[in-house]
Amino acid sequence: MFAWARTPDEAVDELATWAASLPGDFGLDVHPHGELDELRLTGTLVSSGCRLSATLYIVATVDGIGVPQCRFDLRTPDDDLVWRHDCHPGHTTEPGMTGEQHQHLIRSGAEVRVPDDFQTLASIRDALVSANLDLSEPGTD
Repeated sequence: MFAWARTPDEAVDELATWAASLPGDFGLDVHPHGELDELRLTGTLVSSGCRLSATLYIVATVDGIGVPQCRFDLRTPDDDLVWRHDCHPGHTTEPGMTGEQHQHLIRSGAEVRVPDDFQTLASIRDALVSANLDLSEPGTD
């Protein structure tokens, strides 16, 4: 998930730097939970007005930072789901699922859950920028 963070403090710094690179205004809160830290990021993208809420649970490991669970939820200003990238247990045995990584999308007016590739902050940023451009109001670029 993280490009360079190897400690929880570095993960907080990397997520803050990542959020500052997005076209919008974002806030980051850290909530310690024993060995896990919960990172909550919220904000609104400029141009589209879409709102992002993200929750990442991080833990220090021998190899650096582990992210046992995360959720990146993008919604329109009217609170309609654009997409949500999730990684958590619970859907792995459902038909079509290939692991804990999955994405929620709207297809034919209904929310569907589909398998997803492993996401990084860079890939999430790319998806956010693309959605922001696709959903921006004409004349606000």
